Amino acid sequence: MAVKMDLVDARTAQRLLSWLVDFLPVLVLSAIFLPMIGSRMVNSLDAPQIMGEIAGTYILYGVLALAYTVFLWWWEAAAGKSLGNVLLGLRTATVSGERPGWGKIIIRRLLIAVAGIVPILGPVLMVISNQFDANGKKQGWHDKAAGTLVLDIKAGRDPLTTGGTGGPGSFAPEQQYAPGRRFVG
Repeated sequence: MAVKMDLVDARTAQRLLSWLVDFLPVLVLSAIFLPMIGSRMVNSLDAPQIMGEIAGTYILYGVLALAYTVFLWWWEAAAGKSLGNVLLGLRTATVSGERPGWGKIIIRRLLIAVAGIVPILGPVLMVISNQFDANGKKQGWHDKAAGTLVLDIKAGRDPLTTGGTGGPGSFAPEQQYAPGRRFVG
């Protein structure tokens, strides 16, 4: 079996599908909790004591959504993975092919969230903005700001486990030659 040595940029459709998969658990939580909160709010118009129940439900929803988000960001920061990335064979890495770390992931994810000022279209446009990259790296606007790449590790190699963007050769120690000695190898 041939070893894949090239880095392959993730396609736009892969990136969008990965982001949608990452967003799916929050969508499911919203589908469960928001109708409950809404119906209780309507009932609270007649019974003010229900406000405590609404607050409790809303807090539970917020805690679960926040816990999932922190987990997702941590996983991507530490390993370049997210639910969508794992399912589609993608990896998020720095431009030099290292684990992104918290700072870069927070920048990436917050820029997508801020794009939500324009509902639906804003985040989608941010995620697929790699389609408009003229420098050949297929970086989205959020990737350029954070200094990250999203790579297809099914079609190419994973830089996080194979020596960064320099490849396996960057793992090899440099030969040290003592003055006046010949290297015999």
